[in-house]
Amino acid sequence: MSARCHYCTHYSSAIIVASFLVRMEPFSHTFQALQGGFDIPERMFHSIGKEWESASRDNMGDVRELIPEFFYLPDFLLNSNHIQLGQATKRISVFTFGTAHVVNRGPKVKTI
Repeated sequence: MSARCHYCTHYSSAIIVASFLVRMEPFSHTFQALQGGFDIPERMFHSIGKEWESASRDNMGDVRELIPEFFYLPDFLLNSNHIQLGQATKRISVFTFGTAHVVNRGPKVKTI
C-alpha cells in the first residue's frame, strides 16, 4: 500500500533551517550540534540555483521550503564571522556565497 500523503518527509526542520543559516551565529553552532560538525562541502548550501534545481527537478524528495530570511535578511548569505566551511572538489568555495555580491549593493533609495 502506498503512503497517503503528498510528501513522506517534513518540509522544514531545525537542521534545514540551520543549513540555510549556517553562515550566521547562532545557527552555525546549531548546525554543528545537530549534525555533529559541518557537513562535507559538496552538501553545504552554496547556491540558490542549485537548491532550486534540486527541489524542482533533480530530487522529488527534496521538499524544503524557503525560510523567511530569504525575503528580509540577505546577510545570511554572507560569512561575516569567517566560519571555515571548506571547499568543494570542483573548487567551489562554500566559505562565501555565490551571489553574496548582490547583498552588498543595498537598496536603491530615490530622494525627491
